[in-house]
This record gives sequence, structure tokens and C-alpha cells, in this order.
Amino acid sequence: TGTNGKTTTTELTGAIFSGAGLPVAVGGNIGYALAGMPGEVPPEATIVAELSSFQLQHIERFRPDVAVLLNLTEDHIDRHGSFREYVHAKLHIFENQLPGDLALLCGDDAGTLAELEAASIAGRGRRAWFSAERGRQVGPADEPLLAGVRDDGMLWLHLGDDRIELCLAEDLALRGEHNLQNSLAAAAAACAAGVPHPTPARWPGRGSGARRTGTRYSRRDGPARARRARHGRRRWRGRGRCRYRSTCTGRGRPRCQRPPV
Repeated sequence: TGTNGKTTTTELTGAIFSGAGLPVAVGGNIGYALAGMPGEVPPEATIVAELSSFQLQHIERFRPDVAVLLNLTEDHIDRHGSFREYVHAKLHIFENQLPGDLALLCGDDAGTLAELEAASIAGRGRRAWFSAERGRQVGPADEPLLAGVRDDGMLWLHLGDDRIELCLAEDLALRGEHNLQNSLAAAAAACAAGVPHPTPARWPGRGSGARRTGTRYSRRDGPARARRARHGRRRWRGRGRCRYRSTCTGRGRPRCQRPPV
């Protein structure tokens, strides 16, 4: 979860699993509801889920083996009433974790660091960090840094007792500092969840087709490729996005309708 980058990081993580030949189901807030997965997703598959504050604010027993918080900035205040309540909903992702679980956070994000200083990040999960700051060796409060970037631009990841090289920052398919953070988060989360050494074939670098590659399961269609929800993506007279995007529905095959006059 996070204010920005959720979909990108979720799809990258799914791509790493797919590239490793491991069963994975990608869903949550990006088109395939978690409630529809029981009985459809093989028990050996790893579920990679994007979660919004709307979903997290009502959880009771939800407990991820690996929980990732990308960033925290002001958003959805109309729904939550205040930034404090929005942050509280986001931080629910950690509250049910046990010592064997991993809480993975961004060491570059001011909002997340403010919550660390306020001691408001709950849960008993093992906490670790990722950072796109070049040359950084440890996380905030001297906690473990699980993934980072060397001074020469090489992305690295701690895998067990070893530090392995992933790829150069310039070789990533997705550009920008934010996508560097997203890529580090995806690599760290995937390996923590069971992906072995991410060889170049498994790493979402340039030309790897990293987007929308997780496996999705559906009673109607059988296995299909994971894809972003189609809300607002239907073309209106061939120009831009749906003019009436607020009326799009994700039930079954999304459709667009003119609102009643």
C-alpha cells in the first residue's frame, strides 16, 4: 500500500514471480477482488495484492506475510475526514503481523519517517527498509536496509546473508526516482516471499515486459493475464478516457453508460 506507486509495485512484484516460474495471483485493488480468490487460486500460489486505505480501514484479521508501505502523503481526505485518519487506515496493514512476517517501508519518504518518529507503526513484524539514496547502508533508526543503490547506480538486495546485485538504475524499464523506489520494493518483497536469486531474466529491467504479467484466475475465463481495472478506460468516440468514468462498473465486464439526464 501507499499513496502513490501501489499498482506499479504490485505488478512488478507479480512479474518477478512469473519470471521465476512461480505461481502467483495479482489482484486486490487492481481488478481481481481478493474475495473471489478462494477456490480459484491454487493453494501453492502467492497472492500479490494492492490495498487501498478504503480496504485497509476495515480489516480485522488480515495478516500479510510481507507488507509494504511505499509512501504517505495527503489523499482521500474527503473519505477519511483528516490526514491522521487516512494514515491510520494505511498503517492497519501492519497491525496483525507476527514476528515471522516482514514489514517493509521506504526510508526516503518523509511521511513514513514521521510515523516512525511518532512510534505509530504497530505490529510485531520484522521491520526492514528500502531506499533509493545512493550509497546508503542502513535504514532509519539503524534498522536493516533490505534493498538499496550503490554509489555507481547498481541496485542491490540482501538475500539471506548475501548481498546480491540486481541491475543498474539506468537499465530499469520504468524511469524516475519514484520508480526506482518501486522497483526496490518489488524486488525486496518478492524475494522475502520466496523468489530465489532474481536473475536478469526474472528482474523487471529494460524490455522485460514487466507490466501486467501476473496470473489471474477466473471461473468464466480460466487463467488469464493480470490487468489493471478497466474503470474509466473505455474510449469515448475514440478520444481520451471515458467521458462518464464515474458510471463505469467493475462487475463482470466493465461498461460505460451515460448518466441519466
